[in-house]
Amino acid sequence: MEDSKNGYKKGELILSNGKYIGEFYNNIINGIGVFLYNSGNKYEGQFKNGLPDGKGTLYFNNKEKYIGDFKNGIMDGKGIYFYISGDKYEGDYHCNKIEGFGKFYYSNGNIYEGELKNGLKEGKGKYFFKSGNIYDGDWKNNKQHGNCNFYFKDKNSWEKQKWENGQFISNL
Repeated sequence: MEDSKNGYKKGELILSNGKYIGEFYNNIINGIGVFLYNSGNKYEGQFKNGLPDGKGTLYFNNKEKYIGDFKNGIMDGKGIYFYISGDKYEGDYHCNKIEGFGKFYYSNGNIYEGELKNGLKEGKGKYFFKSGNIYDGDWKNNKQHGNCNFYFKDKNSWEKQKWENGQFISNL
């Protein structure tokens, strides 16, 4: 290991689950580094007590990528996830799950912005269709469910509606 000015040392360490290249402090993985996992995944960023902690980027072997906050080795805080499909999520993570408030940008041009629970649309949210129409209302288990205001671009008007399990039921 080579010494650096700030008390950190730089080096490499081979572990059972991969290889670490980066900074150590008191002979523990701490600071900035890269972890190459045996699975093909790669993490670049901040480490604390041997785990990703702070800001970092996780590259998955399937070409997907997460950029954001880590805590004790898991995605936790604010982050951006790039899906291989071209979709993108920006928002809250808790315990490695999409949880809280966020925004999905779909490759087809649609956008969802709102509350999420366990990776699913749940609670209040807005869905912006590429066509210009907007669903602004309640979601349950990833589907429109409850009352909403629906904007029709071609009519330039809003209507109050009721939806259940992703299906339009009636105008209110």
